[in-house]
Amino acid sequence: MGKKLLIVMAVLCMLLTISAFAAEDTVYLDGAGTNGAYTDLKSAVSALPNGGTVIVSGDTTIGTSSAGVTLAKVNGKVTVTSEKDAVLTLARSLTLASEIEFNNITINSAHTSNGRIICNGNKITIGENVVTVAASNGRFPSIIGGKASGTCTGSHVVIKSGTWFVVFGGNFAGTFNGNSTVDFSGGTIKAVLAGGNRTGNFTGNATLNISGDAVIEYNKYDEIADYMGVIGGTMGFTGAAACTFNGDIVINMSGNAQSAANILGANRCSNVTTTGDITITVGDNVKLTRNIYAGGYFGNVTTADSGIRIILKGNATVGTNRYVCAGSLNAGTVTGYGYVEFNDNAKLTGALYAGGYDGGFTGNTEVVINGGTVTSTVSALSRGSSISGTTTVTLKGGNVGPVKGDATVDLAAG
Repeated sequence: MGKKLLIVMAVLCMLLTISAFAAEDTVYLDGAGTNGAYTDLKSAVSALPNGGTVIVSGDTTIGTSSAGVTLAKVNGKVTVTSEKDAVLTLARSLTLASEIEFNNITINSAHTSNGRIICNGNKITIGENVVTVAASNGRFPSIIGGKASGTCTGSHVVIKSGTWFVVFGGNFAGTFNGNSTVDFSGGTIKAVLAGGNRTGNFTGNATLNISGDAVIEYNKYDEIADYMGVIGGTMGFTGAAACTFNGDIVINMSGNAQSAANILGANRCSNVTTTGDITITVGDNVKLTRNIYAGGYFGNVTTADSGIRIILKGNATVGTNRYVCAGSLNAGTVTGYGYVEFNDNAKLTGALYAGGYDGGFTGNTEVVINGGTVTSTVSALSRGSSISGTTTVTLKGGNVGPVKGDATVDLAAG
């Protein structure tokens, strides 16, 4: 009888222990501390040493207008969600120390310029049903995959919902040594989506996967005119110190994604020098209302093995009176190989140049039309600058306007 009692007591103790550990997987957050909930996010996350879920049960503000908050490091992913329509407000910046996911929650940005989530290289997932609210000046929160400054060694940003001002896969400033990936499949970005840094040296590969119903708008914030576009590499900033991007750049666009901003493979500003291959693939039902400049706004690009490759396919469409160029928009040189390919029902209402728009191109260029439509000029040259190397246009199908330049035309399909 005594042994049975001891066994029963041991089992009860074990169950109580398991129950206690299970309870620690979920904590509650309420700025007012209702029902004993944590009143600040840092304390709530610290109570989950192995990861878990924070349920925001009452409106809570993170930090103050003059001081952001850095979360504690834990040994697992933390998921932040809400109940009772509770709102999480960023008074300034939120800096991560571990992987985090937000879903089914409203995030309010109260700061007019620094409402940011700074990931420090930790994976962030903006899951389903995240609603973001802009600050008083209309500025939505931003996401920095790397660091605000300093050195970071890789990042992964996943966005499925919400409206965001700018998203950088790399750092805001400083040195990034590693690979960055941004998976953007839902929601809206108002100004910039960049795979690399805002400014500062970047060594590694940058990948932007834009799919689903993702939307990139055209920036209307006049006070920061540099902030505009889908940029595969580092954006750069007018007046900032010279910086480099060394690595390959990939931009994949699929699904029903839309961009009202230019697609820039390399850079936005002239203080960036890019070394590496650039691949831009646009397919499915993607709709672009502006241009593709794979060499960026200002060139200063040297490619490696594969060069610059632009591939349009499916039912993808590009603007009205727009351009697709493997080179750059403005003065600046791209050195390497430029390749543009059209397939299926892809349509450009405008002109195609395998060189640049006004930027020069040093190297060989090639255009291959397997299908689709280009309503105006098809050229392996640059529109307004010089090009050196061989230039080839191959027509196998589709409908195109005049073929211009010193090109070899192969009417392979008759």
